[in-house]
Amino acid sequence: MHLHSLTLRGFKSFASATTFEFTPGINAVVGPNGSGKSNIVDALAWVMGEQGAKSLRGGSMQDVIFAGAGAEQGGKSALGRAKVSLRIDNSDGALTIPSAEVEISRTMFRAGGSEYEINGSPARLSDVQDLLSEAGLGPEMHVLIGQGQLDKILHASAAERREVIEEAAGILKYRRRQDKTARKLEAMSANLTRLNDLAAELQSQLKPLGEQAESAAAARELQARIRELNALLIARQAHALDGLLDAERERGAAAAEHAEQLQQQWSQAHADGLEHDTHLESLRATQAAHAEQLSHLNQLLTRTHATASVAAERAKTGQQNADMTGYDAEVNRAAERMEADEQALTQSTAALEQAREALQQAAEVAESARAQVQSIEQKLTAHAAAAQQERQRRAELTEAAAVARAGYERANDEETNRRAEVEQLTAEAAGIAGQRAEAEAARTAAEAEHDAHEQRLTKIRQERMNAEEKRDAAREEAARTAQRSSRCPRACRYPA
Repeated sequence: MHLHSLTLRGFKSFASATTFEFTPGINAVVGPNGSGKSNIVDALAWVMGEQGAKSLRGGSMQDVIFAGAGAEQGGKSALGRAKVSLRIDNSDGALTIPSAEVEISRTMFRAGGSEYEINGSPARLSDVQDLLSEAGLGPEMHVLIGQGQLDKILHASAAERREVIEEAAGILKYRRRQDKTARKLEAMSANLTRLNDLAAELQSQLKPLGEQAESAAAARELQARIRELNALLIARQAHALDGLLDAERERGAAAAEHAEQLQQQWSQAHADGLEHDTHLESLRATQAAHAEQLSHLNQLLTRTHATASVAAERAKTGQQNADMTGYDAEVNRAAERMEADEQALTQSTAALEQAREALQQAAEVAESARAQVQSIEQKLTAHAAAAQQERQRRAELTEAAAVARAGYERANDEETNRRAEVEQLTAEAAGIAGQRAEAEAARTAAEAEHDAHEQRLTKIRQERMNAEEKRDAAREEAARTAQRSSRCPRACRYPA
């Protein structure tokens, strides 16, 4: 495995796209001071995931973007982004990607965003670091040695030299894996603790929830029974009220019919009273006529008596026979008229008595008719009051029936609401059971993952021990080589 090419576009002093081709072996970049040779090493570190701006000899990460040049350098304006692409020859399969060439790209925007790509596909920084650590590459490893780093290694402490040797021995990737696995284990332990707490809390809630569910079930049964009884009672009351309302309606119809009959009787009695009044007026007129006729007859009778007296006086004084004969005839005629008048008087008196009796009878009949009319009017008033009471009672019964129906509907609504609450409680209980099952499943999965991480950690520790053994062997070999070098003369170390 070796570097195949490096392409810089907008990175530091490389404004336009610049590509460096590398071949197996030693490759050198030669140029005067300030030509950008160190920027190539910075580009390699940056594309492999370097995050420190000071390591790139800048104040901030945006300093890696081309900032523009003056007129004497071409007058180029500042760019908005920088991109570096590193192509690695992977023909020996050192990297886990099944490709003969692997291209890693990093793009930085002046706004602050950063993007990574592996073979043109978006990737994360951790993906790039994991991929490079598999082959012993990375910005923190010994593969990049910058200015002053040799002096740093020569004057390093024992711990720093140990880190350099571990990086050279390839232990760093295992340490990263160990740290990553340890962080995952810590996170998994925290998740497991939370799951245990959640399971314990749910377990503690199960018993009271079960008791509450039983109480709720019993309460639902009782409430359902109460609602059924209330509905039955309301239905019976409504039926009874409907019966009473029908009876009251029948009574009202009968009362109305009776009132109509009384009205007809009153009308007939009123007509009879008017007829009797007319007949009474007629009898009164007849009585007045008979009284006038009687008065006339009395006058005639008085005149007749006077004539008879005169005749008697004349008879006593001895008038002539001729005159007496005429007078006798006149007396006879007067007597006849008097007899006729007396008969007429008798008849008139009898007719007057009959008229008086008829008038009295008519008055009695009229009085009876008036009493009957008054009685009928009283009955009509009583029936009107009874009808008003019946209407009021009918309105009260109608209102009571409406209240009963409203209560029945309200009971049905409450039943519907109770059923919805029961369904909601059942759903909540099912949700809690599902959460418990999920928590148990997550706990089982977390324990399995924890065991797998323990196994991986054991494997990593074994690999680390093997790497440390290799490191010890390398140290011993380096010590032996140093001893041989110290024993060998200068001419032996540097032959001509």
